[in-house]
Amino acid sequence: MLGWSPATSLKPTVLDGQVIVLGRAAGTAVVTKLGHVRIPAAIRHRCQLRAGDGLLLTASPAHGFLVVCTASVLDQALAAFARGEPS
Repeated sequence: MLGWSPATSLKPTVLDGQVIVLGRAAGTAVVTKLGHVRIPAAIRHRCQLRAGDGLLLTASPAHGFLVVCTASVLDQALAAFARGEPS
C-alpha cells in the first residue's frame, strides 16, 4: 500500500496524541527486513503505548505517511463527533 521496502528511512513524530510516520524522510527509524515499522521508545512512552494496546493504523499512500491512533485518541475523536464538535 505505501510501498515501503525494508531499510526505508522513516520519521516518526507525535501530533495531537497520534503517531505520524513519514516515509522516505531522514528520520530515526527504518522499515525492518520483515517489513515492520517500529515506533521508537521515546514516542511510545510519550503516547503511553503499551504492549497489547489496540491501535488503528491508517495510511495515506498519496502523501506517503502512516497514522497510528491509540484507542484513547480514537475514543476522544468519536465522542467529539457525537457531540457535534468540529474535528
